[in-house]
Amino acid sequence: MDFLKPKRILSLDFGSRNIKIALLEKKGEDTWLTNYSIVSLPEKFEYGGMVSFQLEDEIISQLIGWGLREAGINEKNIIITLPFSSSFFKLFQIPPIDPKELKKAINFEARKYLPGKIEEFVYHWEIFKFHNDPKEVWSVCLFGFPKNFLEKYQKIIQIQKLKLKGVYFENMCMPKIFDTSDWVAMVDFGHLNSVITFASNGQIKFAKLLSLNGQKFTSLYSNVLSLDFLRAENFKETFGIKLGPEHQDLSRSLLSFLNNFLMEIEKEISSFETAYRVSVEKIYFYGGNVNIKGVIEYFASFFKDRKVFIFNPFLKIKYPKELEPIINQRGLILASAISAGYCYLNS
Repeated sequence: MDFLKPKRILSLDFGSRNIKIALLEKKGEDTWLTNYSIVSLPEKFEYGGMVSFQLEDEIISQLIGWGLREAGINEKNIIITLPFSSSFFKLFQIPPIDPKELKKAINFEARKYLPGKIEEFVYHWEIFKFHNDPKEVWSVCLFGFPKNFLEKYQKIIQIQKLKLKGVYFENMCMPKIFDTSDWVAMVDFGHLNSVITFASNGQIKFAKLLSLNGQKFTSLYSNVLSLDFLRAENFKETFGIKLGPEHQDLSRSLLSFLNNFLMEIEKEISSFETAYRVSVEKIYFYGGNVNIKGVIEYFASFFKDRKVFIFNPFLKIKYPKELEPIINQRGLILASAISAGYCYLNS
């Protein structure tokens, strides 16, 4: 046990529409969410599709500081999540070797796959086997993130005099919320990026960007109804996909989009199952667009042979009763930050 590790930690998740901050605390054997803040990015960046990397460091830092003050959060120790869209992921295999040589061999192999000099990346790898077979080769999940992006994050939090205690790849910790050996697919239906992740035993085994996202989804409302993007987003959040007969054209466009999105997901799952001889029966969705009215029900009706769920980031997290109404409404937005915080406090 690391007795010097803080018992409280801020977990910071940079999104394309907002910045999510979760304050988690270890109390005995339990992990608690004790406070949080969700800070919207300026409208021209949020709805123009520009990610937070394009904002000035000082502006982002001021937004974080404002969010912390508004929530009454004074904690200084912090971890950050690294967005999958800016990360590099590779799954590769190495033959069975002496465990003492494993780390050296994987670090050597990582040089072959990272898209640049290894010194230019912060990277992390995890090793596993798809099956309990002593003759099976080792599989390695390799994550990489450009150091120049990380330095930007470090500068941002230093302006607020926050103390960086660690970094976590965005979707790496979510499978650790589950207590299951079953194979699951996890799909982030995000604003700028959608990601599918395959996991079992609390560990990511494969991850990939999908071609469709929430911004393209909102664009349908904007184009068909001749609304600007902000009003289209508000219409989507108010009415969802359950529309009256006066919006038949929009309904057809939305269902066509969702069908293409779900067919892409099914294709990825089927390909993964065939390639690695596994069975994926459950799909967990998260991301802001999952809460749009009628969306998760439509997803469930599409997958006849798979079970569909909304990912619950609070399976292993407790929280004060007074936060419950907000958690029920916006808790899913905090999924990445909460999962990373859980990983830090329980590792």
